[in-house]
This record gives sequence, structure tokens and C-alpha cells, in this order.
Amino acid sequence: MKTSLKLLFYISLMISTISFSMAQTFPEDWLGTWEGNFIGYNQMNKVYELTMRMEITETENPNRWHWKTIYPATAQTEEIVKDYYLEVVDLEKGHFITDEDNSILLDTYLVENTFYSRFLVQNNLILSMYRWENEKIHFEIVFGNDEPIQTTGGEEDIPEVQSYTIPIIQKATLEKID
Repeated sequence: MKTSLKLLFYISLMISTISFSMAQTFPEDWLGTWEGNFIGYNQMNKVYELTMRMEITETENPNRWHWKTIYPATAQTEEIVKDYYLEVVDLEKGHFITDEDNSILLDTYLVENTFYSRFLVQNNLILSMYRWENEKIHFEIVFGNDEPIQTTGGEEDIPEVQSYTIPIIQKATLEKID
């Protein structure tokens, strides 16, 4: 019973936070061309750094934006262009869809000037975050296998909890260039 009341409290708190956060700066402050260093970490070690560019532009549909990310060619890879769209599902709830324009649709949520997407692909849990703060966009991806490395709790009224590795983190701080 105690656990149920705590869970209900946290759910209520989350709903009120989402409703409160609708005074967003999206899309006005987000529109434009952004650029910055994109850094990849593997097991806490920096493994690469490159310049990435992101372009967020309006479309003919006032509830849909073009969301294009460009990673330059390296010695190991060709240039990568992620040509996506962001579309409103329910503005009051901060619910959007990231449309990868290839049949993949990712539910995306805007809370306190941060877009969050969490999804599973090829047995990997991925959390993607884009946060607008101090005239910059902070981008972060947290990536790891969906196999738990540890399961604890599960006794009496304590819920079972599974922990997962976080072997790959990618980050960028983007500044507006246009």
C-alpha cells in the first residue's frame, strides 16, 4: 500500500511538471543552424570528436519541423545525414513524434525545454536528449544493451530492480551559427 501511494505521488508530480512546462521556447528559440563538437565516449574513454551541424527549420505544416543532423566524413566513415521531422502529437502533453522518414517513428517528449526519446533497437536501450539552455542546444545520447547486469530487491514489498550498463555516451554542445 505504501509503495502504491508513493508511485501515485510520483506520477501526479510528473503530470503536473509536464503541464507546467508548456511555457516552452520551442520552436522559436530552436530554429536555425547549429554547430558544435560531437564527442563519443566508450567505457568512460573519449574515442572520437568531430564537428556536427544541426538545422531546424519550419515546414509548410505549422505542427511539423525539419530536423536535420549532419556528421562530417571521417577516415572511417562517409558523411552521415539524418534527415528527420518533428511533429506535434499533443502539445498540451508535450508529446511529439520524431519521424525518421523511413517508417521509423519515435515518441518524443518536451519537458522543461528538453526533448526526450527512449527506445529499443537491436537489443540496445537508447535515451536521446536535446536541451535548449543559455542560447545553446545540448545534445546527448546514452546507449547500452538491454540485458541487465544486476537484479536486486524483489523481497517482501520491495520491487525488483534491474541495472544496465552504459557503455556508450555521445554528447555535443551546439551554438547557433545562422
